[in-house]
Amino acid sequence: MISGSFKRFVPGGFVAMAWGSATARLITINCVAFVLVTVANLICSAFGCGQAAATRWLALPGDGALYLSRPWTVFTYMIVNTDLLRLIFNMLWLLCFGRLLSLPMSSSRLIWLYVSGGVAGGVLYLVGSLCGFWSAAWLMGPSASVIAVAVATALMLPQLEINMLVLGRVKVVWVAVCVLLIYFLDIDGQNLGGNAAHVGGALAGIVAGLGHGRVSDMRLRFIKARGNKKNSAGKRESYNVPRDKKEFSAEDNRRLDAILDKVKRAGYGALSDDEKRELFDISGRIK
Repeated sequence: MISGSFKRFVPGGFVAMAWGSATARLITINCVAFVLVTVANLICSAFGCGQAAATRWLALPGDGALYLSRPWTVFTYMIVNTDLLRLIFNMLWLLCFGRLLSLPMSSSRLIWLYVSGGVAGGVLYLVGSLCGFWSAAWLMGPSASVIAVAVATALMLPQLEINMLVLGRVKVVWVAVCVLLIYFLDIDGQNLGGNAAHVGGALAGIVAGLGHGRVSDMRLRFIKARGNKKNSAGKRESYNVPRDKKEFSAEDNRRLDAILDKVKRAGYGALSDDEKRELFDISGRIK
């Protein structure tokens, strides 16, 4: 929650953009962390403490003894970025998949998925380093977390289609596969530790995706109605979902929005029998 004193100095539109959703929060945290770590490294370098002193206190070390002295790094490494282009790349994919996954998944679960993907990747990297599978180095960046979100999106929304700039309509599952290939592309074999972390993130995404379950065609109709309402002030996103020729009224849209809010807060099981019946009836009238 943003405090009242903070809102007086920061425009409300900026607050909504930077902190209005789980995806926006994660992107904001990564960008702010990049600036702070960069500035801290410059200050440390100026005082003769080393060019990457701040990074080394937050990145995950492959050395077991060093990790024991910095146990927090299994959490902090996933928001440490030293390469601006890599940060932009990761944040663009997080924006793409995070926005889609935030429709059927609550904000708290999306953040938990991001963190668990990073932790799983960090643990796998650390275990491999201790076993001598690759030389101990430093692991940093949100790649494992982003992969977890991408894999979960592909498993939960495989039939959903999005508009790509050049390719046109493409199913989310194929977009996720292409992204994974890019992340795992390792021609010279010099990034085995990083790829192991990517595997850990993918495993976390598989667990979350299978645990949550695939979103049905009927529920995709609800997602479309919810997504169109959220984007009504600007450019609407186009989703290829089953349509029905019956009339979908403004009152249906209001009731659907209220029921979906309840589902997002407390889950589908919190709905009464009447609400479930109403949800089913409304779904047949969505255009």
